[in-house]
Amino acid sequence: MESNTINVVVVEGKKIEKTIALHQGQKSGPVTIDAVDNGKYILAEDGTGLAPENITVTHVGDDLYISLEGDDKDHPDLIIRDYYLNEGELVGKGEDGSYYNYVSSQGQDSAVLSAGSTEPLALGDDSIPGLGEGLIAENDDHTLLWALLGLGALAVAGGAIALSNRHDDHHSSTQSAPLPLPVTVNSGTLDAITDNVGSITGAIVDKGVTDDNKPTITGSGVTPGDTVYILDTDNTVIGTTSAGLDGKWSFTPDTPLAEGVHDVKVVVVDMNGNQSDLSNDIHIIVDTIAPGAAENITVEGDTNTPQITGDAEANSVVIISDNGTEIGSAQVDGDGKWSFTPTTPLDDGDHDITTVVVDEAGNVSPKSIDVPFAIDPDNGGDGGDGGDGGDGTEVPEAATNVEVTNDAGDSVAGKDTSDNTPNISGDAAPGTVVIISNNGTEIGSAQVDENGKWNFTPTEPLAEGDQDITTVVEAADGSTSAPGEDVIFTVDTVAPAAAANLDLEDNFGDVKGPIAENDTTDDSSPVLSGTAEPDAIVTVSDNGNVIGSAQVDAEGNWTFKPTTALEDGAHSLTTVVEDAAGNQSLPSDAIDFTVDTSANPEPSVGFEDFENAAVHDFDSIGDSVHLDSGITLTLINGPVVGEGLSSDLTSITPKGVFLFTPGFGTQDLQILENTDLQVSFDSPTSSVSFDTWGNSFDGSTVTYYDANGVVLKEMDIPKQADYQTVPYTAPAGESIASMIIHTSPGAGNNVLTRFDNIKFGPDESLTATHDVTTDVQTLAQHFSQESVTGFDFAALSNAHQGIVAVHGHELLNIDELLSHASHNMFIDDGKAQVAITGDMDSHVEFDAASLSQAQDWSSEGQVTSGGMVYDVYQQHDSHFELLIQHGLDVQHA
Repeated sequence: MESNTINVVVVEGKKIEKTIALHQGQKSGPVTIDAVDNGKYILAEDGTGLAPENITVTHVGDDLYISLEGDDKDHPDLIIRDYYLNEGELVGKGEDGSYYNYVSSQGQDSAVLSAGSTEPLALGDDSIPGLGEGLIAENDDHTLLWALLGLGALAVAGGAIALSNRHDDHHSSTQSAPLPLPVTVNSGTLDAITDNVGSITGAIVDKGVTDDNKPTITGSGVTPGDTVYILDTDNTVIGTTSAGLDGKWSFTPDTPLAEGVHDVKVVVVDMNGNQSDLSNDIHIIVDTIAPGAAENITVEGDTNTPQITGDAEANSVVIISDNGTEIGSAQVDGDGKWSFTPTTPLDDGDHDITTVVVDEAGNVSPKSIDVPFAIDPDNGGDGGDGGDGGDGTEVPEAATNVEVTNDAGDSVAGKDTSDNTPNISGDAAPGTVVIISNNGTEIGSAQVDENGKWNFTPTEPLAEGDQDITTVVEAADGSTSAPGEDVIFTVDTVAPAAAANLDLEDNFGDVKGPIAENDTTDDSSPVLSGTAEPDAIVTVSDNGNVIGSAQVDAEGNWTFKPTTALEDGAHSLTTVVEDAAGNQSLPSDAIDFTVDTSANPEPSVGFEDFENAAVHDFDSIGDSVHLDSGITLTLINGPVVGEGLSSDLTSITPKGVFLFTPGFGTQDLQILENTDLQVSFDSPTSSVSFDTWGNSFDGSTVTYYDANGVVLKEMDIPKQADYQTVPYTAPAGESIASMIIHTSPGAGNNVLTRFDNIKFGPDESLTATHDVTTDVQTLAQHFSQESVTGFDFAALSNAHQGIVAVHGHELLNIDELLSHASHNMFIDDGKAQVAITGDMDSHVEFDAASLSQAQDWSSEGQVTSGGMVYDVYQQHDSHFELLIQHGLDVQHA
């Protein structure tokens, strides 16, 4: 059965502090609120305002846990924090419209429960007189208020419902009663909404624009003493007042109206709770954001009546001043263009044109840049040059290097951040003052020190959503600069929901498909998938230990496959979602299951050096040979006899081996250019390596396949001057059934590439620890790649290292980390890289002495490798990149 939404309304005295929806039956975690002194917590069904009849409560420390009917008490729907440190009551409305306390079967309410006890509660028999009357809604969207007052949403639109608590019994009754005579309550007339601030004041016309977000709302024609409820868009109550003896009333909001469109109307309630119809409404548009200063101002014409033009906010008015005195105004057209010619000729001599912009709401912009020019009586004057500020001595330069950083010191420009009081800093002329604005509204100022530096931290937290920080520099004489560069970012302090729609899939063996709760699987690397907030990161833990993470795509989907096989035994997978701002969700519900691979076949093991293999030429497509080591070689594509070849064929041969490649013994496998040769294993294996020499052209590859022909990995076989080893280890839970070696076209001279020493099986020597390119996201190269003293990149490139595991609290030294670095290991950008991984309880601290130029370390994004998301750190002018597993607790100087 579909459950109803239950709301909790927190009331302190007669003031509604907040309303929060509880989604019964969902597994998104409990709603947690802080207790208020002597608070009443009203539980109300959405749409009716009626209370759920039965709830279960538990006394946990100083907190009260509440579970709705039918929900597990171990997974509460609501937690009231510090409930037992503040006197409070759980309250609900009965079917008779009266309010009652929740009590146990012994008549005790939640305030007297003993610590650790759990009790079922239901509405009591003694009503609470007057609770639903005179409630005040502030600073919130209290769409429930009408239901609490007995004025359901339908009643606002038409019929009348009584407000008074007229019954002693909250249970429904089947007894008939005489119908009351209809009572007519006069809504009167909503007369005016008046702007009282700024350059434009007075009554606001219907659909008019105002810069007053606390306008005065007035009406008339109401019965003296009746209560007037003022409604905004969607019938949200923004306040109440009473009609005077003359039937008139007036109301000014305490809380500013939000930016945008408002639909204001009233409903009137008499002393008996009878309600009127809705009054007429007045639409207004609140706009308190000042327009930008006029730009591109030019003065044209060698005359005392020059033409002055520029750009400004469309449909605004530009006020033009000369030498500080207003000389006229101009209407801006729909394209943002304006033009002005003085009606009174200007005097000969020096002139200085400035402007301010006034929008339709009356908001006034900052003053524009000065445009100086001179009128010479001998030649009729010379026009201004478009606002360059003359010789630059009168107008200060705009602030530069403006940066917004979070508590960790990382730039948030163009990003999401959970820090709603970030630090704002930059450079400007010493001794000036920088005025900081956000989304067009001034939020503070900062004094520039003697070194030209300034910084500012907002005293009031920034609101949720998009932010646009701009600055203006003000000199001691009051002149101001042009606006500085914008810094745009988003504040997000709301934790994402836990991952949902979790699905664990077995993709190994004869039995495949979803793994049910408490099921057993032979797949040691099952695939976990689900949905979460788009572009977030999902961290996966097994039995409480982090085993990897996954990036959520733009559609909200993600998939994770362990890179290390899960051991046989019991497992419990949970996830935590972290959004782009760093907010983390509650853990998801666990998926418990057991891994049992005891019946799985062991991977095949073998070695082929071609010393005992018969000499064989592959002279036709499909030609195949099986070797005693357990591999089969098949020519898939390439040059064969009859295509101009006489002696150079793809072959098992001793020809030339001892002369060129002593490490290859007396025989090897030689593959002609532009050829595909398949190497199949008698039974699947886990790791493969082979030696190669003589590849002189780009484009040669090796591709690994599973038993179903699905590609596991494609790798380049690079050009080399000497032979090298090419290793590959299949991901956990996967196995290699075959590989195809492709040689690129040469120079038309029947170029051969030599292969030998093919090893296969779970031999530790075959593990390719540097094979971590799966799903790598390309990062831009931010710094130069000049040589760095002390780095042996040739040695690093073959180090086959690169991952350092930490457990618990460890102090790391950069010099020690460098010994583990590998060239181009994670990101192909020419740098030496090392990654740090750990469990969820690990704490990493860097030795400050090892971090030269520590202030130059910066975060450069993220990279996903081998199923793990890493945060990438770079140092200016360094060839070293540090990758730290996302989510580890890290401190650095």
